[in-house]
Amino acid sequence: MPDTSDILSLESLKVHFPIQGGLFDRVLGRSAGAVRAADGVDLNIGRGEIVALVGESGSGKTTVGRVITKLAQPTGGRLLFEGRDMTSAKGFSALRPYRRRVQMIFQDAYQALNPRHTVFDSVAEPLRSLRLVKNHAQLTERVSEALSAAGLNPPGDFFARFPHELSGGQRQRVVIA
Repeated sequence: MPDTSDILSLESLKVHFPIQGGLFDRVLGRSAGAVRAADGVDLNIGRGEIVALVGESGSGKTTVGRVITKLAQPTGGRLLFEGRDMTSAKGFSALRPYRRRVQMIFQDAYQALNPRHTVFDSVAEPLRSLRLVKNHAQLTERVSEALSAAGLNPPGDFFARFPHELSGGQRQRVVIA
């Protein structure tokens, strides 16, 4: 049973991806197996804790992050948020409050940003999709606040810029915003 002070818990998390077999395997009805991207992961995160997943390339860090952010479904185990089982939660209305509070920051900010979107559009996208703003003026204010809080000042100077026009540190700050 998870500690009730934990805001997020993973219990025996498993994520296995089936390997697509060749024609010969299909004819013989053989399974080609599965890649075990995560196998038996247990994690408890308390309120106010900051957690970094570190490990070798291919060790399952991104897969675990994708399950936590509900961008991937686990093969087994449970995902608990504030004691509620979120493992099988699906759909916009069920996930909207969860996604407001749970996000993932990728290490490579350049790949995390769409090269065709301006800084304004990149920061505005989650505000629009989660319906956190009512009009364009409010959207502009929230984007400005987020950029400023991330250390990009004055924020208006960054609105029309594209990822390739930013330094690595500035791109990381946009992703954080």
